Amino acid sequence: KDENDVPILTLNSDRTVSAIDKVRSFFTLKNVTVIPDQWQGKVDYDYWSVSSKGFKEGRTLFTTSFPHSLKGYSSDCVNDYGIIPYPKFDESQEKHYTYADRYSMLFCIPASCADPDFAGFMLEALSAEATDTSLKAYYEISCKTKYTYDADSAEMLDLTFDGIQYDLTRIYSISGVNDILYKLASKKDNTFSSDYAKIESKAQADIEKLIEDLNG
Repeated sequence: KDENDVPILTLNSDRTVSAIDKVRSFFTLKNVTVIPDQWQGKVDYDYWSVSSKGFKEGRTLFTTSFPHSLKGYSSDCVNDYGIIPYPKFDESQEKHYTYADRYSMLFCIPASCADPDFAGFMLEALSAEATDTSLKAYYEISCKTKYTYDADSAEMLDLTFDGIQYDLTRIYSISGVNDILYKLASKKDNTFSSDYAKIESKAQADIEKLIEDLNG
């Protein structure tokens, strides 16, 4: 965002190119990294579960996931596990950044509702109250004690949540931005600059439309 808190595209930088190079250094090694969509049609179950299934069966050392998956890992893993945050880009990075899951559960108000304004108000009020009640209990009790095995993992969860980021290009599906990063992770060469140039104008148009919509 700029000095006025208006969203802007900041992806096109030397830091991005360097970060992609770091990720590609191990993502391109098939004996090191499992990329689920490369298993489509090769397994008799949901190919997006290849990584998590391997971890639960004790065949992989690391997997990436979200806290809402801890319950399943706790019940299905053959081994105890620990939690660590994503690594820092370099020593100068202040926190361990991680991104929030863009998918979530939603409440819907049916068209037959006699008072949709009141229903919306109550849903917002209940959600706000849950921040200091059920959500806090879920995080402090379930995530930190019930679904993990040591105090270190609880500390790692705090480090993770302390650096949480909300990526608007993912949340609002800004044209092509995330496709570039995902595909580059396993491509032979780092072609970020040319790939970004192809989608920059459309992505910028999406950003401008988003700002317009947010401003009403």
